[in-house]
Amino acid sequence: MGGWGVDRCSQGRVCDNILDAAIDCIVGSGVDTVQITQIAAGAGISTRTLNRYYPEKNGLLSEAASKFLWKTYTTIIEEYEKVDKTGTTGLERLLLFLKLWKDYYRTDAVEAMMFIDMKMSRVRHGMKKYSWTVPGGDRIKEIVIDALERGKQDGSIRDGIDSSRASALVTATYNGVIQRKMCLSCSASPQEAGNGLLDIFNDYIDMLVVYVRS
Repeated sequence: MGGWGVDRCSQGRVCDNILDAAIDCIVGSGVDTVQITQIAAGAGISTRTLNRYYPEKNGLLSEAASKFLWKTYTTIIEEYEKVDKTGTTGLERLLLFLKLWKDYYRTDAVEAMMFIDMKMSRVRHGMKKYSWTVPGGDRIKEIVIDALERGKQDGSIRDGIDSSRASALVTATYNGVIQRKMCLSCSASPQEAGNGLLDIFNDYIDMLVVYVRS
């Protein structure tokens, strides 16, 4: 198993080059239109060589998505865990985490859309031997559940919330917010799309506070 929870091929450096090329190609072409020939050219190898490492395009896309998601999640997690949260309520911890997530996309709306594209690619292509587990994704769930449980104990979040279900709601809805906003902003400039994305993030956080407190 590799660092991002999927089966890795034995030649690690070559695999990393292929996956990085796949991610770069997806940024330029989109996950649904990227071609194996593009990825091979980006990795500096022949299509035949690429096929030796990744005989199935779907498997390659799934692993590239895993690598990208792992990097995205762990970046957000590292920022959250660096903050001194001594004396903070559960609700304050939840809002801190969501703010860091929002700030991650403050200057790069294209990356926000890529995040969603890659996540959806995992859903579409991760059906066989490729692991569904992304370590960062599991830790994000733990962070949200911990914040909700702390909030119920300190009174900042209402008792009736099922923390496990609510954690799925928080993360899935947040991802959905990104996806829908970016789709609606596809003709806007990255700066315009990014500004609109921040506005809708703020609205979502306001609604979430009402949900967890009422």
